[in-house]
Amino acid sequence: MINREKILAATSKAKSEYDGFSRSTQLLVIIGFAGLLLLGVAETWRMSDDIRQETAALVEQINRTSNAKSNLRPAFRNQVQALGSMRLPDRKLSTLAAERNIFNSLNEILKSYKAEMISIDLSPGANLPMSAAPGIKRGPGEKLAKIIGRIEFDCAEDVATKVVSEIEDNPEIYSISRLQISRYNSGQEEFRRLVNVDITLESWVMKSTLGRRGR
Repeated sequence: MINREKILAATSKAKSEYDGFSRSTQLLVIIGFAGLLLLGVAETWRMSDDIRQETAALVEQINRTSNAKSNLRPAFRNQVQALGSMRLPDRKLSTLAAERNIFNSLNEILKSYKAEMISIDLSPGANLPMSAAPGIKRGPGEKLAKIIGRIEFDCAEDVATKVVSEIEDNPEIYSISRLQISRYNSGQEEFRRLVNVDITLESWVMKSTLGRRGR
């Protein structure tokens, strides 16, 4: 039988912690719980431990973001906090090599959860201006470049949040800027209790433009 007093105490504690978060942190917590509700995790009390673990993981991710390199300008740091955790490049890779590493990492994660990849697209994005992160040393001809990826896959609804968590924690991925999880309402997908996950992610690479004309 569920202990009502324990539930009320846990609820009160969670509300107190939530009220202490910043506005951007509260938004991330709301997004996290919305994803859990969409997957039906909150449909039963027996999943309360899983919810608590998901919340703890989300708060840890937020803390990791808050403790990111202090040499980032405030405007850029706020953008990082709004979009997700970011791990600054710790080695030099070509854009092509970085995209290949991301592709291989995503494939391994989906394979481990028996998720089916529907589509994946990785493409180079804008360069990060020197003024946004002046503390990140760049040599002659080096630029900190963004890689933008979009991946769509189907997976069992009970592992969707785990897959997303592993993608976000992977060292090849610097942030997840958009996440959409949808239930199937018909067909074999509904019978198999599958959900469709659509993610836009970002990564960064230090690239050299020396020896390239027009750069």
